[in-house]
Amino acid sequence: MSIKLVRVMKIAIRSRSFILFVTIFSATIFILIISSDIYIFPAIRECRWKRNVIKLLDKYENGEIEDRRQSASVLGQYVVYSEIIGPKLINSINDEDVEVQSKTIISLGKLKYKPSSTVPMISQKIDSNDDRIKRSALVSLSYYGEKALPELDNILGSIKDDDDAIRTLAIIAIGNAGKNEDVIIPTLIEKLDDKMPIVREVAINTLSYHLSKSRKAVMSLIPKLNDIDPDVRKAAAFALANSGQYKDDVINIIEQNINDESDDDKRKQYQEALTIINNM
Repeated sequence: MSIKLVRVMKIAIRSRSFILFVTIFSATIFILIISSDIYIFPAIRECRWKRNVIKLLDKYENGEIEDRRQSASVLGQYVVYSEIIGPKLINSINDEDVEVQSKTIISLGKLKYKPSSTVPMISQKIDSNDDRIKRSALVSLSYYGEKALPELDNILGSIKDDDDAIRTLAIIAIGNAGKNEDVIIPTLIEKLDDKMPIVREVAINTLSYHLSKSRKAVMSLIPKLNDIDPDVRKAAAFALANSGQYKDDVINIIEQNINDESDDDKRKQYQEALTIINNM
């Protein structure tokens, strides 16, 4: 074998070794990247989030008033760390600063922290003399949803409040609490005649989730198709479009009202509602 041929064979062997090395090296890097994404990066993110939580809690407990307010509003986002954050929030549920207290109450709701013990504490805030605290308590109880049902009577007490926002938030909290329809449906029907359009609209939207179980609730919405507020009329039409087993009855009643109504504006409103209902 000539010297030249030996050299060529050595180069070929080296080339194959280099290609094999590159292949193994590339595969190793790929596996490391995948492993990092699965194991390392989430661990790093979790450490970073936990550090953020610890910093926020330090500001919440020891910072200047603006830092405490800001921290109180943000802590509710860290649901994963509710067992760490929750006790700190409970300690400040009666904070002397109204804004800190309000945001603390809402954050507890976002965390849904220990409903059996926390929901009654939040419910007591509905009786506060400060409307900001009342609103925050109702927002918080809305987050708790059905877990707030034991406090339904206290929430119902807010439905007649002079403050429009409190009445609106009470309706939302009642709707989220859900199950006691024998109480909830009559309450919502009553609020269809509230003096404020936004309250009527929210009552309609909340009542829409119960229409399949109550013919009375369905029929109570038909007069709202002639409400003076266009948003209320539209909300009623969309709700009636989803009235399930009663939808055909609704259509028949509206068609009859169109034929019987002498007022052109009301007839037009019925026709607009009928168009929405038929198109859904």
